[in-house]
Formats: sequence, C-alpha cells, structure tokens
Amino acid sequence: MAPGATARARAGRTADAPFPRLPPLQRRLLDTQRRLAATFEEMVSQYRFSDAEFGRRYYEEYQAEFHPPPGGPAGAPRIVTEEALLRDLTERDIVFLGDYHTLRASQETALWILRTLFDRGRDVTLLLEMFRAADQRVIDHYLSGRIRSDRTFLARVNYRKTWGFDWSNVRDLMHFARRRHVRVIGLNTARDRHRPDAPSLLQRDAAAARAVAREASRAGGSRGSLLLVVFGDAHVAASHLPREVESLLAAEGATRRVAVVHQNADALYWRLREAGEFFFGHHALCLDDRRFVLFNTNPLAKFQSYLIWEVNAGLLSGEPGGAADDLAGSPELLDELLVLAYDTVRRFWGFDAPGFDAAIHFGRDLSFLSGLKQQRLLRAAVERMPGFFLSERTAIYLSDLSFDIITEVVSYYLMDLCRRAAMPRRDPAGAPRVGAPGGGGDGSGNGHAPNGRAARRGKGPKRQSQVDRFYDRAIGYALGFLNSRLLNPERRALDEEGHRRFLDDYHREVEKTPAATFQADGSHAFMQHRRLERAFEALAGGPAGARRSFLSSLHLDPLFRLPEILELSATRQIGYRLGAAMFDALVSRDEVRAERAFAEAAALFCDPLDERNAARTRYFELYQRYLA
Repeated sequence: MAPGATARARAGRTADAPFPRLPPLQRRLLDTQRRLAATFEEMVSQYRFSDAEFGRRYYEEYQAEFHPPPGGPAGAPRIVTEEALLRDLTERDIVFLGDYHTLRASQETALWILRTLFDRGRDVTLLLEMFRAADQRVIDHYLSGRIRSDRTFLARVNYRKTWGFDWSNVRDLMHFARRRHVRVIGLNTARDRHRPDAPSLLQRDAAAARAVAREASRAGGSRGSLLLVVFGDAHVAASHLPREVESLLAAEGATRRVAVVHQNADALYWRLREAGEFFFGHHALCLDDRRFVLFNTNPLAKFQSYLIWEVNAGLLSGEPGGAADDLAGSPELLDELLVLAYDTVRRFWGFDAPGFDAAIHFGRDLSFLSGLKQQRLLRAAVERMPGFFLSERTAIYLSDLSFDIITEVVSYYLMDLCRRAAMPRRDPAGAPRVGAPGGGGDGSGNGHAPNGRAARRGKGPKRQSQVDRFYDRAIGYALGFLNSRLLNPERRALDEEGHRRFLDDYHREVEKTPAATFQADGSHAFMQHRRLERAFEALAGGPAGARRSFLSSLHLDPLFRLPEILELSATRQIGYRLGAAMFDALVSRDEVRAERAFAEAAALFCDPLDERNAARTRYFELYQRYLA
C-alpha cells in the first residue's frame, strides 16, 4: 500500500486549470510557506554544491524541467493516478527515479516502486547512487549473505565517507533486495564525497551513464528486464544523466523505453497549491510521454530534511553503533532554524513578541537542570520526549532535531511569553489587536509541560488542580502541533485506529525503547480518554447542568491520577489530535469557520486557563467544536 495515499486529485485533470480564489487564511498560510521555503532553499544552496556557480547552473537546468513554455509540446501536465503511473513504468526498460537523499519519503517511494515492479513480474536490477562502483564485490557479498551484518557492510563500503546520509533510509531498499534476490549495482565514484577533489557533477553523470548503459546492453532490451536507477534529483533532468545514457546506447544502435520520475518538484507543487490542491500520496503529474512527477511531501519538509541533516553534521542516526553524543554537529545552524521557526510562527499569528531569546540544550548536557525541584521527572522527560520548553530557565531541550519538533517547542516558548505579558497582536488584515492578558510563571517546576502554568496578570499565581493541569497541557500540545502543521501541512496525528495499530506493533516488538514505551503509554491513555469524550458527547442535548456535573466529577477518574511523566505522554497524544483538527478548520474553505479557528487559537496562546475548571471546560468546548 502506498504510504500517505490521501490525495484528492482525479485522473485526467490538468494541473494548470484556472486558479480559484483562495480564502484569506489559506492565502496567508500559502504565502507564509512560500517565503519560508524560499529561505530554506537559499540556505540549502550554501551547502549543496562544492562548485557553487556550476552547481547553481546545473540545478537551474533541472528546475527548467518544470517550467515548459506556454503552449509547448509537453502541453499541460495531467494528473494521473498511482495505478496509471505504475502501469506505464511496468512497460519501460529503464526508469530513472530522482532521489532527495535526506528525505526518508524519497527512499520509501523508491522501495514502493521497486516492490511493485518486482511483484508485477519484472526482473528488476536496482542501480543506486548510494554505493560506489568500486565496492561492487562487497555489495554482492552482502546481498548473497556472505556479509550478514549491516555494521560490517557499512564499514567495508566506508559508508560514512562515501555517502554519509542516513543508513536507515537506504537499509529497507537493501534488505528487500537481499530477500528477493534483486541485483544491486553501485553507481557512485567518490572515495570521499566531502573532499574538495571529489568528482564533479558531470564526471559523476558520465561514470554513472557508462554503468547504466553497460547494464542495459547486458539486459538486451528483454521484456523481463528493467533497470531502476535511483540517483540525485538534479541528475535525472532530461539533459543530464538520462541523455548521457541514451547517447551511449544510440552509439551502439540500441534504443530503450525510458521513463523519468521526479519527486516533489517545487514549482509544480506551488502551482497545485494555488489551485487549492493538497496533493499527496502516490498520485502524480504526467509532463509528457516519458516524464512524471510524484508528490509525497512538500518543499518545506524536503528542504528541512537537508538542513536538519547538516545540523547533525555526519551523525548517521540509523547506523548501528551511531553515537548520540554526535548530536547537533552544527549548533549555529540549529540556532538559525529555531529563530526562523519562532519568527515565522509569531508573524503568522500577528504577535508583536520580542525576538527569540531562549537557551538551547541538546544531547547529554543536562547541567541546566541543576537546582530544579523536579529533576527526576525532567530527566525522565529528556530520555523519553523529543523536546520540551522549561519555563523556569527559559530553556529549550531537544533530543529530536526534526523541524516539526523545533516548531512545536518554540510554540511553547511563544505561549509562555504571551501568558506572561499582554501581547500586542495584528490580525490577518493588519489591524492591531491585543491578546488576552497573561501573567508570570509560578515557579512550581511545571515548566517542562508544553505551557508552564501562568497567573492572571496582577493577581498572583494560582495552583491548578491535576485535572485542569492535564487539560492545560493538552491544549498546549494542540497549539504546538497546530503550528508544526503550519510549516509542514502533511504532518499527521494518530487517530483512534492509528493508536490501536501502534499498540499492536509495539506489543510485537522484542526490544522496547524508552521513547516507544512513552508513546505506548500515551496511546493507552488516549484510548482511556476517548471513553470520557464519548460520555461527554452522550450528554449533548441534555440539561446544561449535566455537562457541568460531568466536568466537575472528572477528578474521580483514574486517568487523572497518572504519574506525571505518563500524564505528559497522555496529554501529548490527546493534544496532537485536537491540534490536527484545529488546523483542518483553519484551512477550511468555509471562511467563517476558518476565521473563527484563527481567532480562537490566537486567544488560547495568551489565556492562562488558571480559573477553577477553566482548562477542562475549554478543552471540551474545543472538542465539541473540532472533533465531535
């Protein structure tokens, strides 16, 4: 089954139909995302090519694939279904698939195509940029089982130096090839891809083209044989590697049925978004009789994956024996990404908040926890949670450097600022508004929650009940998740069925990590909380006092006597689901619903929810509006 196959596209449509008017909030969000993607792309370009000037020209030639002149021979791109695409690919002799090396979804797509072609009876040979041609004997020994250990294989091919991208993304491809006896051919020529004297882009294309043409000649154009060539996205532009291969074959008097499949072309993605499409899953655009574009993510997530890889600076997170102490090899870039996420979020909501000024911590340096009352809880959070904001120290801790988590955590920091002081805000039309007043933190050690408790301005701190703290945290997680979707709209929260599947998989696992156990605890609590939500729904239409009585009696439920570390896991899962629903309302074509969701979320940033029963009442109001 294709991952994420939720696109709303229909076969036969074109991708450049007249654009409808986007609702104001969708337009605001799209403009925000385009600006941020352009910033990310500029940052990526500083790292991507050793020869910056030639690399930029090479990349522009690739981008030109997606800017055909009006009325050109390619005509308008057609939207096609995954089945139509696969049916076409099954009839080809050579399929070039563009790869974005740091994006896991890109390699998952390669595996999906490989498995499908194999299952449909094609004798597939997999040609990969990830491995050097000089290491072919080691590759053969690994596939035959003579080398059994991934660790030994990676050492023998010197994976860190010759490739260096996350092994876990490539591992599934190689394991499939080993199980199904698929031949794998290495195409790379670099002994150390990070050295200044590494082969140029054109040299790498030429060497790879010779290897592909040699394999094509060996296959002899047989209907049973198909070459799947997985190479960097810019390399598979028609004027690059594919032309080199076809020129070599033409010199031998041979022709082959060739297809080129690009992934996540930025220009076409934005065109689809302008047309009101959220276009994901393995649906595709057909550019002409041999070129296709698959969409499995958005430009923001694609460029983020590269920048986060640069932050990790050589850490192979999936490599056996990878050292966690290597985390954040480029802290300056991490700081830059945190500031960028923070500024984007506060500007989207219109908060005139001060600049980013939180301390950043990662890895095993936990000195910032010294002197705090709840050190045991916080150390457990470090081991289990991907990140958190600590209000007492105005500090952010990150163990997961994905941009989703970065955006979440800076949202908690912004929420803390909003709750501590009246925060001027500008609405989407630019008219100044003022958020609800907030207050100072209570210094109780609760700052590890997504939103530390805050007091109503000028009245001093109030201590929340455990039930209200539970729902305060859930609402904080909802806002954090909502903001992460603003900058990565394809991020998904688990629903009830998703939690069931996760728990089934978790209970089958032999080795259970602290993070997986933390997630499982949250999934169990999520399922318990659904019981309360259903009870609340059952009171709809009854006397108002029945619901008030229900909310007042929640403290009797065992769910609200969980140890605090489990409470964090529970509220995270409950909040994520609410945040996903609030995002869906925010991008609704119902403009009244979207504007109300925007105003409600902006107000929640600044509401301390410190009155008795305020947080629980607010949560169930939100539940009724967005989830019931």
